[in-house]
Formats: sequence, C-alpha cells, structure tokens
Amino acid sequence: MDKALELAGVSRSFRELEVLRGIYLCVRPGEIFGLVGPNGAGKTTAVRVILGTLCPNSGSVRIMGMDSFVDRRRALSNVGFMLEKASVNVGLTLDENLGIYSRIYGIDGSRRRIDEVIEIVGMVPWRSTTLSRYSKGMLQKAALCRALLHDPSLLILDEPSSGMDPILQEEFRMILTRLRDRGKAIFLCSHDLLEVERMCTHVGVLKDGRIVTTGNIAELRDSCRFTRYRLTWQTNGQAADARRILASCAIVRNDFLEEKSVTVLIPESTTIEDFLAAMDSRVAMPEQCQVNEMSLSDIFFCEITEHHEQGSAV
Repeated sequence: MDKALELAGVSRSFRELEVLRGIYLCVRPGEIFGLVGPNGAGKTTAVRVILGTLCPNSGSVRIMGMDSFVDRRRALSNVGFMLEKASVNVGLTLDENLGIYSRIYGIDGSRRRIDEVIEIVGMVPWRSTTLSRYSKGMLQKAALCRALLHDPSLLILDEPSSGMDPILQEEFRMILTRLRDRGKAIFLCSHDLLEVERMCTHVGVLKDGRIVTTGNIAELRDSCRFTRYRLTWQTNGQAADARRILASCAIVRNDFLEEKSVTVLIPESTTIEDFLAAMDSRVAMPEQCQVNEMSLSDIFFCEITEHHEQGSAV
C-alpha cells in the first residue's frame, strides 16, 4: 500500500468559522509525519476528522486506500490512536487494561500479544502496577500499549510526549523509530518542535486551517527563503539595544540566548551586508556574524509570522 493515510481537499467549518481549508497530506508506511502549528490552527480538528468523530464539509480521508466515511469500520480497524489525555482506566493494572481491550478487539492469542506490546513499549516492570501510581509520562506509554494492541498499520498520536521527562521522551522517540522501521505509518500532532524535528521523517506546518509548507526537514529548509544569522556585539548593552530594534524588522529568535549575541532570521532576498547597512544608523555594527543551520523551530516561525508574508526584513 503506497499511502497509509491521505487527506484530499479536506475542509471543515463550525457555523461561519472555517477551521480547515482544503488540506492535502499523505503518510506512507515507514514514515512519521508531524503536523505542527500555533494554537487554533486546526490540528485537533484534523485529528478528529481523521478518526471519524467529525465529518468534513468537503474532501476525503482515505486510510489504507479505503474511504474512512464510506467504509468507516474497516478503515478504522487499521488505526491505533493515542490522544493527549491517556484513554486508560487508572483503577486497573496495565495487564488488566490490555486484557479488557483485547476482548473488545477480539484478538486471537491475546495473552501473547499483550506480552509483545508491553515488551515493545518497555513497560514489563510496571505491568502489574495500578495505573493510578503511574506518572503522566508512564500513562502515555500505557496508552501507546493500548493503541498498538491490535497491530494497526497506522498510528494517530496527539501530543504523544506531553508530560514526559527527557529520559521518557528519549525512550518514546526510540519506540516510535522502531515502529517506523517495521513499516508502521505514524501521524502525530505536537507543540514540541524539537521532538518533532528529532523524530519525524516529514513535517507539515498548519496555519489558519491551511498547510503552508510540507516535506522532510531538508526540503523545508530549501523552501524556507530565510537565513539564520548569529550576530555578536562587544557588550551586552549593545546586544540588548540591537535586539529591541531588530525585532521590528527581522525575526528575532529568543529560544537561544547568549551574552552579547542576537539570533535573527533574514529573508534570502536581503543580503546580510544590505541588512546591516540599513541598520547602521540605529545599531552598532556587530563584531561577528555567523550563518547557522535553520532548525524546524526557525522554519515554523518564518512560516507563521507576518515577516514571511511581507517578504521584507528592513
């Protein structure tokens, strides 16, 4: 199957509010697709449409080649999902939770499959512990066990690493990577851009109900017509003055703070020499100017800020 998930022209409105505006995307087996966007961009609505809890006003959703609304039961039998709030019974152990769901799914050899899933997710030491004693991150891993129980071809994950400490995040990333290597297709929404960059093979940026860019990280860097510069001044005061002024004419990144330095994103249509010359009367010239590789976080900010729409930094 070439495409595990395909959205074609999907739109969804709530009264006069158009939340999704003709979305196109696809996820193939062996891919992890991350959908990112600011709050209110339409990510949760997209997940609900994929899972069939909302019908699109137009367009289609196909899962493993099947129309998810015409043949919903068969299409969704290929899907495992994990939402931000773990859908597990915290009054039971992990074994007991999976035992209930294995009966719901009608899984043959359920005991063997439960053992396999608990091993895959690395929860063997806690399988007999009541889930009320789990941390939030461990509850997310328990929810992943449930999502994998019927061996789905497609995983839908909404904020999967929410509440996880860095160690659990690393474990979770490795689990998803192994599942990808086994041919699973994974679609996830997340606000954690660093985790998405580390984990995903492909990314789509959603803004105001539209996907404004999509591709692998290298393709996104190539299509984003901005360059990242790290500018360093003689004193912290000069850097602070520069930061205040540059914020009005360039994308200033605040996620990487250094003494005497400011990181800015400037359109490729403007050379750094022209940019600094235009700023010369207002800002002291920096001592150093370094070009850095664009991160997914940089690309995200370029796509959603007004500077990208205006196409001008000065």
